[in-house]
Amino acid sequence: MSRLINELQELFLNFRRAQSYYIAYSQLQNKANSPPSPIPRSKFCFDGEFSVVAPDFEVWKRQDEVNAAVTKVMQEIERVASLKFIPNSRGFAYGGLVTRFTSKHMMALALPPELNGKTSMPLPVREMSGELEVVVLPVDSHRCFAGERTVVRFRLVG
Repeated sequence: MSRLINELQELFLNFRRAQSYYIAYSQLQNKANSPPSPIPRSKFCFDGEFSVVAPDFEVWKRQDEVNAAVTKVMQEIERVASLKFIPNSRGFAYGGLVTRFTSKHMMALALPPELNGKTSMPLPVREMSGELEVVVLPVDSHRCFAGERTVVRFRLVG
């Protein structure tokens, strides 16, 4: 899971940096006397997965243990993305557990370093809506060991 979270963190930081540059330079392109142009919506998407050896194929029988693992994944994503998720739905499908979380967040974007002190532009702030889906499925790809695959899908729009 740590590799998945590290990759998400790097991609998310790059997304925020790109948003900062885009917003700052699009606002600087406007003439001094014209009102700022609306900033188009943007979207961040992340899909990842990891597998572990499991005691058995019956994910639903280990629901408390699986829910704890899902909560850990959600908390790690909250930490690296500086978001707060709330549970939206939980159910069983394909022999596994599907959990969805939602988020609304005002994201402050830092100005690019090249513009610090050179402009009176306020820090850009965007309202972002997000959804996190964590699916834990049994995996029978190994002939000797039961497995468990965790699939993470994270979307952020704003």
